[in-house]
Amino acid sequence: MPIRILIADDHTLVRESLVGLLQAEGDVQVVAQAADGMETIEKALAAHPDVVVTDLSMPGLGGIEVVRRLREALPATRVLVLTMHQEDEYVLQAVRAGASGYLVKDSAASELLAAVRNLHAGRGHFGPQAARTLASSSDAALSLTR
Repeated sequence: MPIRILIADDHTLVRESLVGLLQAEGDVQVVAQAADGMETIEKALAAHPDVVVTDLSMPGLGGIEVVRRLREALPATRVLVLTMHQEDEYVLQAVRAGASGYLVKDSAASELLAAVRNLHAGRGHFGPQAARTLASSSDAALSLTR
């Protein structure tokens, strides 16, 4: 069974490029795309993806709230944040909201593919800066295996 993915990013070129990259993999199927936060929630509820890859900065409903709502409505769906934001507070907010992974957009394509597969397998996946942020956090509520 292929890994069912929803891609959410308000930049059309980025979203379409991610779809092309992921669709080229034999074990991945992009089942939906969204350009804003509310559309992400609506399409996820309809498609029940295994993994949602979402930006944080989107029109309407922000990415942190998208993560929170997805985790509440679809607890089996794993959420990977793919964003330009490297700041510690974004990482911590995303993980507190329920993100299972966090990558910045300058990550290699191979890391994105590894992250999708890790999340689908029930593991977390965090880029180097996000991993350092989480390792140095004293917040006991953070879990790297959401």
